[in-house]
Amino acid sequence: MNSLTRAKNATELLIDASLSVYYSFSGGSIIDDGPNGINATVSGSVTSATGRVNQALQFSSGSYLYYTYAPFHFLGISNQPFSLGIWVQPTGSYAASTIVFLTVSNWCVHIVVMRSNGQLVANLWNGGSVATNGPTLPLNTWTHVGYTYSNSNGIRLYVNGTQYSSTGSFSFSASGTPTFRS
Repeated sequence: MNSLTRAKNATELLIDASLSVYYSFSGGSIIDDGPNGINATVSGSVTSATGRVNQALQFSSGSYLYYTYAPFHFLGISNQPFSLGIWVQPTGSYAASTIVFLTVSNWCVHIVVMRSNGQLVANLWNGGSVATNGPTLPLNTWTHVGYTYSNSNGIRLYVNGTQYSSTGSFSFSASGTPTFRS
């Protein structure tokens, strides 16, 4: 049956309503396969690699992807709930690394980082750093990291689908400026 002539199931509706971006990285692509067409830009050297599911990107030291796109405007507004999920695989040896970084109007937070010993840490800001610690990520193994924030629950860090740690309730202080870019 044609997908345009059938009713969507609950999972499809939730994805359509809440998914901002999805990157399959097929063939090294940084094109958004999600509903909004939010393509990434590469800074530095990134190569295609075998992923947990299909393909992945391997970043050389100092390389990263970045986005400047209006649908992320809520990340600049205090106390707006958000979530993210990412597969990570540290290879070779551990090195202090930022996995997810947010910057808006001269305000920035290292949202998800890996310490030099491989420990995962989830961070946010409320006038000072608020963090919850995760496990040491295994080398050469894919690990799914989930991160949610809401005012009532604070940060919740998930590892491979299981809640690992949380901060408890707190107010998230953002830049106060929506992330709209011209």
